[in-house]
Amino acid sequence: MSYRAGIPKNVSHTSYRRTGRARLKNRRRIARVVAAIFIFFICVAALAWVARLDVLRIDSVYVEGVKVLSEKEVAARVSEVLGEKYLWLFPKNNFFLYPRRMIIGRLRESFPRIEAVDVYAPDARSIVVSIKERVPFALWCGQTAPDDTAPSDMAEADGIGESKDCFFIDKGGFVFALAPQFSGEVYVKMYGGVSGGTADNPKGGRFLLPDEFERISTFIALLAEEGLKTSVFAKRPNGEYFFVLHPSGSYERFILYTKAFSEPESYFNMFRLAFEAKRGAYDGQEFFSTLEYIDMRFDGKMYFKFRR
Repeated sequence: MSYRAGIPKNVSHTSYRRTGRARLKNRRRIARVVAAIFIFFICVAALAWVARLDVLRIDSVYVEGVKVLSEKEVAARVSEVLGEKYLWLFPKNNFFLYPRRMIIGRLRESFPRIEAVDVYAPDARSIVVSIKERVPFALWCGQTAPDDTAPSDMAEADGIGESKDCFFIDKGGFVFALAPQFSGEVYVKMYGGVSGGTADNPKGGRFLLPDEFERISTFIALLAEEGLKTSVFAKRPNGEYFFVLHPSGSYERFILYTKAFSEPESYFNMFRLAFEAKRGAYDGQEFFSTLEYIDMRFDGKMYFKFRR
């Protein structure tokens, strides 16, 4: 067997040719990978350059629909998001790349007062933030209800919110903003646990589950139709409720104790029948001036306690 010069004696000509071809294929494969990477970076650089063109960059933020919130603060929060970059290369203020969902999420997180928000770009240089703010429905004034065990403490129970911070609640029970100190009974003061948030800062939390809060709101509205204004509502740790009520046109007040109920209309009708029957036995304001509390926590029974 003969060998060519340059080929090891212990390697056949055929094996050597195969090894050479394999090496050549590897070199070509590496060259293609390097070329692909180079082209990829060239494309990325080109796209980044295009994304940074001023003609495609948003430089104006318009805010509409705000009443209490500051337009400047909202616009500044949006500008913070637009000032960021994707992968440190692509600006988020590009008309085609601006993160609409991220902007909405950041605004909801920063401003709990926002009930609904939409973001859209009318042109390549600006975006519009349209906001609907939450409307105050009641006040949340603490997790622990005022002392309702002694009727003589009802004055303190009715005014306890004036000595501590209270927070606005919307019609769904969402706690969204610190409330100013009010003189008089502008909103119902509510007490009980809040899911989400903390006792010191309950903003973003929820007082009661939505269905339960709706039932309480309906019951309070029905009481108002009967001429009984609610100044305080509280949910006790055992799940029972109590309401501090004021007859229309009177400075008198009394407490209504109830258990949790699932049908506010039928529960109110039961209250109204017994309430009107009992009131009919008294003359004028004597009923309210001596009424201390009404207890509905026992199935099928309603107890009235009067001051002596």
